[in-house]
Amino acid sequence: GSVLGTKSHWEEVYEKELTNFRELGDPGEAWFENEIGCMQRVSVWIAQQLCDGQCDTAHILDVGTGNGLMLQHLALAGFRKITGTDYIHDAVTLARGNFKSALAPDGDLGSELSALELQQLEINIVQDDFLNGLHSVLPVASVDVLHDKGTLDAISLRAKTIEPTDDVSSNAYVQQYVQRAHELVKPGGKMVITSCNFSNDELRRAIEALGKWKCIGGLAYPAISFGGSHGSLLATQAFIRLS
Repeated sequence: GSVLGTKSHWEEVYEKELTNFRELGDPGEAWFENEIGCMQRVSVWIAQQLCDGQCDTAHILDVGTGNGLMLQHLALAGFRKITGTDYIHDAVTLARGNFKSALAPDGDLGSELSALELQQLEINIVQDDFLNGLHSVLPVASVDVLHDKGTLDAISLRAKTIEPTDDVSSNAYVQQYVQRAHELVKPGGKMVITSCNFSNDELRRAIEALGKWKCIGGLAYPAISFGGSHGSLLATQAFIRLS
């Protein structure tokens, strides 16, 4: 497997990011933001297209929240009940620190949201190993929307061998992920996954393979051309939980 699939790698990453936050106020890496504005795009898309205008009452879970920057974008998009989880302790500490900074009067949330909107925010940032349901702090069938940006990517890299020809849907860790998501999301709830490792087709195959989810659409990104090939840096797909 890849180093990106190991807990020790991410412990090292977030130990550094937390140190930088404490010493310099640096919130941490925001993947693909400069090129694409991915977090804002996805947050607004989920709120407007997948929540039927009910995002202020929907419970959204950000799995593998890392430095927690996505949580702020979800709040700006209109979500009020937001949970972020990560299995790395320093990531959770960093995410909490970032959110607290954002709530300050001159912060990204404090300066954008009204006093009432800030009062309505229910934010939970907790340490939780998503794949380990036995020790999870998350109640079953408690989530309206599950969001993931890059976490499935990392989980899929835990496998002993990753070959370009491997079908991601046969990866045992991916199957475990699909099953666990099905447990946490309410019947009829949604899951939105953004990946930089898989194409839209691969994502759909992987998530639909066990018959627990059905794809209901995707988000288009600007196309890029490289070496004669055309495509996008990212794939974002939405799924609905089947009973």
